[in-house]
Amino acid sequence: MGNNMELKQVERNCGNCDVCCNILEVRELNKKSYCNCTYRAEGGGCGRYDTRPSICRDWNCAYILNLIPGGEEVKPNNIGLMFYPVSAKNNDLGMSMIMGQEVWKDALLTSDAQNLVKWIGKRMFVMIRHYNTEEFSYSGPKEQVEEFLIRHHNYMSKQNNLNASS
Repeated sequence: MGNNMELKQVERNCGNCDVCCNILEVRELNKKSYCNCTYRAEGGGCGRYDTRPSICRDWNCAYILNLIPGGEEVKPNNIGLMFYPVSAKNNDLGMSMIMGQEVWKDALLTSDAQNLVKWIGKRMFVMIRHYNTEEFSYSGPKEQVEEFLIRHHNYMSKQNNLNASS
């Protein structure tokens, strides 16, 4: 990946990457995260691509959306991280962010992955789920990290209060 971390508008496609078919939860298909989709074709890709559910058809990772710099080396199946935008209305904290998930254990520890996370974190809050766990790392501009910590604290307090009263 190197030091040339410039964001260029280029045509991108999934090609041989079908990471999303494994690590994402798809409620419409009753598919849990970090499990292969039952429609995943041998050799990769979707076995029912033309008739796949709209949730799959409408979804794109940050690589496809051109939100991260670099070429093939930052494709999720190559760097080991998959990023995607999450709007404030689509999460319990009410905060827009770039979400990431490790594709394999310790992918986040490579220098290329660290450089990419730093690049994103200078621009926007980014939260990364560690491979097949409920553990997360986060980074971002100071004011967004502070906002996250406050919102997360308030959210967890409400959850604890709800659990205590049930």
